[in-house]
Amino acid sequence: FSLFRKIGIKSKKKYFYDIISKEELIPIRNNLEYTNSLDESLFKQFFQSPLPGILNQYDRCSMANGVECRMPFMDYRIVCFLFALPREYKLGHGYTKRIIRDAIQPYLPADIVYRTWKVGFNAPLNDWFADPLKPWILDVVNSHDFLTNENWNGKAIADFVHKKYQSQVWGQEECMQLWPYLSAFELLQKV
Repeated sequence: FSLFRKIGIKSKKKYFYDIISKEELIPIRNNLEYTNSLDESLFKQFFQSPLPGILNQYDRCSMANGVECRMPFMDYRIVCFLFALPREYKLGHGYTKRIIRDAIQPYLPADIVYRTWKVGFNAPLNDWFADPLKPWILDVVNSHDFLTNENWNGKAIADFVHKKYQSQVWGQEECMQLWPYLSAFELLQKV
């Protein structure tokens, strides 16, 4: 019948949709029975969180720069096919995304095919923090306004930054923790 039938979900209602919009999904979202916890988890990740938010962000960022961004595996036919696959094609040999890993295995090195962490299109903050942004970051965290701001502990943040520059090693996670304070400070200076 439809996406729901193909992914092994039985609806208590008598109707199905071939292509489901958000508005159409709302009335039947609470009337689904999942055949297993994997299907339930994948369905929720796809329709509720985090995927809709990620797609929204990609769309906003790309369109703000006049660029059309496409997600190659988001074609509804591929999505229906993947949801319809049995569990052993989704998970296998200790890895997720088994079908795509098996398909690309002859073409890519094993360390890429069997990588377990995600590699996104993140800005190279650790490189930027280490060199080109260093003078600006030090100016910000040493400024009186930053140190005395009531929204954060400026002294603790400045101490953290000085220790990081002494060790000369910035990790992506540390950069991601510091960046919101630097951004917020810059925005507050413009208000």
